[in-house]
Amino acid sequence: MRYKWLNVEWPLSIAQLAARMKSMEFNSTLQHGFVIDKVRDDTLEARYIEKINYTDTITDPFGNESSFDRTEYRESAFRLTKAPPSLEFINSPRSLQAVLSRFSEITDFTLSIEELKVDVLLWAEELLKAIGGAAGLDSMQISKLELGNKAFAKVLISGEKDVKDACAQLIGNRKHILEKIRVRLYPPLKGTIVLSNGGSATLNIEEVSERVVRLLRDSLNVALSD
Repeated sequence: MRYKWLNVEWPLSIAQLAARMKSMEFNSTLQHGFVIDKVRDDTLEARYIEKINYTDTITDPFGNESSFDRTEYRESAFRLTKAPPSLEFINSPRSLQAVLSRFSEITDFTLSIEELKVDVLLWAEELLKAIGGAAGLDSMQISKLELGNKAFAKVLISGEKDVKDACAQLIGNRKHILEKIRVRLYPPLKGTIVLSNGGSATLNIEEVSERVVRLLRDSLNVALSD
């Protein structure tokens, strides 16, 4: 599963946002709209759905063409809160432009949206603390590593054990950008979590529990506040 967080200053209350999404509720006659799944005092969970119609043309071995009308539903599941990180997407499509435009529309174009910039190493270390040490950093991706004479390198460091010390030795005092870290979970948890400095996480684990997602949110919030 993929999670993506953004920093949003919501100019309306959760109840007001829910009411405005309700006025743009998706149904069979619309090309796009919202479906509200759950509303609490401090949290709103919903989906933005786009209905996309297109024609698929197939050519057989003899050069004859057949056309078929197809319909695709593109869904962006999200969770919004008033507290940071205030907007969370779950398994969203690559482009969020459509749903972000609708958010701007329902807030009368007063919405402020910012991409997150997080110290991904701090995020990973806070997550390790929250998990109780039952994990390690087995992969780190670095870009813009200065080599001198205006030369730079992009490096992927991986190993069977924690690679943080090896990464520090390689980098030294040179400028760099730490882009991604892979956290490997130890039993009883199994799998990996890839964190990025843009505020996203990709989970490849057997069961994505609400506890794990909450630990991700909480550790991200600590990293952002520091």
